[in-house]
Amino acid sequence: MAKRPTKPRRILDVIVKHWRSTIGSLMILVSIFLLIFKVITAETLTAIIAALIAAGYIPKAKSDATDS
Repeated sequence: MAKRPTKPRRILDVIVKHWRSTIGSLMILVSIFLLIFKVITAETLTAIIAALIAAGYIPKAKSDATDS
């Protein structure tokens, strides 16, 4: 009988599988908290988001709008 993985192991498996988006999401959350506590400015937050998109940690928005 196969042993069921523990909860920390299951969480680690998800992080390993989706590591880029996980790191991107964590960076955005930390940056927003830094903005709320006035450690960084809105311009810095914009630069962080642009860098994460350029590096591929956050997927680009897809344009589904078509002219009818």
